[in-house]
Amino acid sequence: MFRLYQVRQHDGDVQRQNHCTKCSEEWESSLSEVQIAAGDVLVIYTDGVSEADNSNGEEFGEKRLLEIIRRYLCVPVPLILDAILRGALEFSGGEGTMRDDLTLVVARGR
Repeated sequence: MFRLYQVRQHDGDVQRQNHCTKCSEEWESSLSEVQIAAGDVLVIYTDGVSEADNSNGEEFGEKRLLEIIRRYLCVPVPLILDAILRGALEFSGGEGTMRDDLTLVVARGR
């Protein structure tokens, strides 16, 4: 499964875009067009990021993910990506404790 967020730089507003829930040969998804303004940040990620859990069974979650994105919204894209990965890994106790693979793409409109 993957999800896509668009975060507007000028006000931090979050737009959740379409997501694919079953990516296989038979998956279905709708197409949509979004306007990306200069500075807007797109974050595409798999559930391995948001569902990373800690020793208490609590998930990292979308709320924590969005907090990190907003906090790092004005820094270069590699730092946003690093902050998200670091946050999920620290929350879950490190790379060796992750139960799922994760994919993360961060891009900024120009």
